[in-house]
Amino acid sequence: MAQARGQSRDSRRAVLLGLAVVLWPLAGVAVAGMFLSGLALAVAVAAVSGLGLAGIVVVLRAIACRRTVASIVADEGGGAMLEFVMVLPIALMLVLLMIQSSLLMVGNVCVNYAAYCAARAAVVTVPQYAGVEEPHNVVGLSPTAKTERIRRAAVWAVTPVSCSSPDLPPRDAELNAPLANLFDEYAATPPTWIGNIISRKREYADRYTSIELAAPANGAVYADNENLAVTVQHTFYLAVPYAGWLFAKMDSDNRENLDFGAGELGLVIRAKQVLTNEGVADFVAPDTFE
Repeated sequence: MAQARGQSRDSRRAVLLGLAVVLWPLAGVAVAGMFLSGLALAVAVAAVSGLGLAGIVVVLRAIACRRTVASIVADEGGGAMLEFVMVLPIALMLVLLMIQSSLLMVGNVCVNYAAYCAARAAVVTVPQYAGVEEPHNVVGLSPTAKTERIRRAAVWAVTPVSCSSPDLPPRDAELNAPLANLFDEYAATPPTWIGNIISRKREYADRYTSIELAAPANGAVYADNENLAVTVQHTFYLAVPYAGWLFAKMDSDNRENLDFGAGELGLVIRAKQVLTNEGVADFVAPDTFE
């Protein structure tokens, strides 16, 4: 009798410990969503989810080690199955959160690289002559020829991490023909992903990427060797089921409802880069005679 009561107490302790280990990661994710956003939120959720999964594995291993062969044979109540059913949904959610967190961290890296690409484009585009309205070191109100060239540099940089949903129309003109020609040069058949995946990624990147070029210091004309600050904003597609929805709930300030599919969500990622204006015009100024 005493042995049975002792086993009952041990069983209750194991259940309580298991519940604590299983539930604390979810509490940690909720707390992170209250105080963090952007990259910090993604890193925190990934860390908490990883620790939670490790804790679940340790507890399950400890429970398995304490169970004797006799107790397993005598267990007719389906205790092992109950433990599995209790743990699986939460463990699966933690795995999905880790995957979405990893994708968001990669997205942040790519958007920061896109800001660098846009700034590099700006330092050689701003000094150019793009018509009477945009002469040397003058940029008109967006969208203009100069701002579009800067934005396109950012669009190409984020294309690899963009969405390729079949609900997006493929963008053929700029991408399909050059890639197909490349395969033709090697007498190879162009793969189907050229028209199906890459083109839709390019469409998404173009639709959900914007740039902002800081105004000149004097308010009108950029000076030679003046610092040019370019901010890139990209709406990163939340591709992982359930985890993407949870991230959108936690980071509601950066959430955006996408205009394709059914209930598709994205998180806005921003990055800023500052480079020095080259200040070199790409044309020869006409001579003036008095």
